Amino acid sequence: MPRSVRATAEWALWGRRAADQEHGVLACSDQGLRAADFDRIVNRFATGAPVSLPQVTLAWAGGAVEARVILLIQEQGDGALVDTRVFALKYTDLAQGPVSYEDLYEALQDVGLPREGPIEVELPALDAARIAARLTKQAMGTAVLLLTGEAVCVVEDGLSLRERLRRLDDVAALLPYGMRARLSAATWTSGTAAHRIRLSFSQAPQDAQNVYAGQFVPLPPDAKAARRYLELLASYENKETLVATLAAADEPMHFGQADLAVAALDGTARAPVGVPVEAVEGFVVALLERCAAALEQGDTTDLLRAVEELKSFTAVPHADEQRARYRRVLGERRLLAEGPGLDERVRAELYGALLGPAIGDHPTEAALKELRAVAGGRLHGALAAALWRSFEDGREEFRLDRDLTEQELSGFLTHLPFSDLVELAARESTEQALFLSAVEALEERAARESRDRRGSARMARALQGHGHLAGAVERHLPGDGEAQHRLLSALLQAAYGEGFGFAELERILSGSAVSFPALVTAAIASYRGTGAGEAFARSFLTGLVERQSLTEESGRAVLDKLAPAASAYTEWPRPPAAAPVRRRPAALMAMAGWVLAVAALALYLLS
Repeated sequence: MPRSVRATAEWALWGRRAADQEHGVLACSDQGLRAADFDRIVNRFATGAPVSLPQVTLAWAGGAVEARVILLIQEQGDGALVDTRVFALKYTDLAQGPVSYEDLYEALQDVGLPREGPIEVELPALDAARIAARLTKQAMGTAVLLLTGEAVCVVEDGLSLRERLRRLDDVAALLPYGMRARLSAATWTSGTAAHRIRLSFSQAPQDAQNVYAGQFVPLPPDAKAARRYLELLASYENKETLVATLAAADEPMHFGQADLAVAALDGTARAPVGVPVEAVEGFVVALLERCAAALEQGDTTDLLRAVEELKSFTAVPHADEQRARYRRVLGERRLLAEGPGLDERVRAELYGALLGPAIGDHPTEAALKELRAVAGGRLHGALAAALWRSFEDGREEFRLDRDLTEQELSGFLTHLPFSDLVELAARESTEQALFLSAVEALEERAARESRDRRGSARMARALQGHGHLAGAVERHLPGDGEAQHRLLSALLQAAYGEGFGFAELERILSGSAVSFPALVTAAIASYRGTGAGEAFARSFLTGLVERQSLTEESGRAVLDKLAPAASAYTEWPRPPAAAPVRRRPAALMAMAGWVLAVAALALYLLS
């Protein structure tokens, strides 16, 4: 590794504008990224109002050669306002080191904004020995959990900003460096905010895979690639060698490619490194022909072997002409044509492997048009679902209402896995009609799979990961509390059924429900056991007090009137280190009304 690398940082200063009192970009370097780009980045990776400052978020933007690593630093602005400094550096520059998150923060933490033009910065290369010396089993387990595709929240208080940043760095060091082109991580996230952070710290549990100090979260039974990755991590006795090996795996990859992460450690990646472009193209075409032959002969075993080899080429750079050739082969060999006789899981594996080299991870209208032609004139359900899964960072560009016909959309929703259906419904850009169609498909899928215990568990985890869709329901059915309640009740019943017990009720009431009255009423209405009042007191009321960061004196003044026993379950905070963020009068009035409603509901339940 080189001792240091030079990189160019584009920047933006984000805060409250004096002209209209709205938040937005106050100034920016205005080179490759414009003000609108920075505005989208800040909003996409928002973590909620911080309880203390400063806080740091690591994120990403763009794909392929335009991929950037983003550093966001939230800090005290004028008075009680919060300003955010945003820095964007090309992933390819950082990968030359590579560079750790801590060193990136160290180099930019004191850079004042605004200033003239982009910033030239020298960054030290990642110190594998330093990171290896502090690795823990919890960091290893957290890294492996991320490969399951779940968001992970580390629930731990009392750590300094630098300690939390180092913990994030440790977890990232146990993944291929190329995943930093798609990793979002934060030193703090709000338990009441719907955020898109993949790895974060919080003072309270969230609707994610929660990791507690000293605890190891078991992997889901179906996470085969993640289990294999854990075995490989544990097999390295020399942790410095492990960190260096993963740091060298710098081809950008996303978290849906756990098999490539495994390949980075066990050496099974088939893509030739450093060979002429023509050789890579020949490998891919030969594998496409092999897949076609296996399909014709009904040889599923060889088909899956070819698919596994083909996956190794997903992260390899392919020129536009090469991708066009791959698409021609797909058409000539009818590899994407809809047809019976192939197991749906095998078909999903096949399409996922074919689309990587043929399309990449950013859809274009021209490419979609060509795919529709080679698939027989329409993007049938299985193919459309595979496209969605392939475009992890391009889904905002893959406009379903624009790119799919009504018939294609129906087939797409039928073939989309439950977790992806939930994500689609949760997206802020999803239109109301599509949202309602996705929810209808969720209910139908849940009804079909309700007898499968593992399927029910997957459905429940998917809903938990997106706040049980409470935010989306409120957004698409504003002002209609009854409709919100009925829809959320139907979703809870569909996903949990008779398995909606006391633990599930407590989990919902202690999570994001504090921000969504309809989720509170739906959860209580869906619960069929006894002790709902106890769960409400132990989980919801204590959570409300904790999230408000009330002192013990103020908190007891609330709890002792509603549920005296709940004080025993409350963790009282230390005095805040920073001035609280000023709220607008309208927001305060809305919160006051919600607290009064909570009090009334509590008195009813506990009477």
